[in-house]
Amino acid sequence: MKVKGTDEILGGYNPVGWDYPDNPDDPNTRGSIKTIFRQLRASFGFNKNCNDSFTFSLRNGTIQNSILSRVKEPELAIYCESYCGPIFGSGPYYLVMINNFNQDKGCFCRKSPAYENSIRNESTYDEYGMSHFSVEEYEIFQINKKP
Repeated sequence: MKVKGTDEILGGYNPVGWDYPDNPDDPNTRGSIKTIFRQLRASFGFNKNCNDSFTFSLRNGTIQNSILSRVKEPELAIYCESYCGPIFGSGPYYLVMINNFNQDKGCFCRKSPAYENSIRNESTYDEYGMSHFSVEEYEIFQINKKP
């Protein structure tokens, strides 16, 4: 994610993927017990366990100003929620892209025990340990192993 109005690029890696939960309001997914369970799961979101996730910050285009933050609590590495993009960390969230992420500082980083380090400058965090920002551009890549 290119942070709007800065030279920062924030991002993360997660080899277990991200799942968009089923929409509980979709009339095509109502009825069965399995569907009801999936709707319940979607309304609350769910965690994905991963030992290899990390987040990063690249600043000023130099490696010396970069931050790498590895996951410390694998059971909280990834959170899947229907109203936003991939979330790194859970309870409390750590790096989040919410709908309208390019407007009104719809994204945030938060100090979290799930990952080692804060990936934004300390001066950007408020008294609640949150750093809100907007995104100019973003890219999401999926890496697949060759058969």
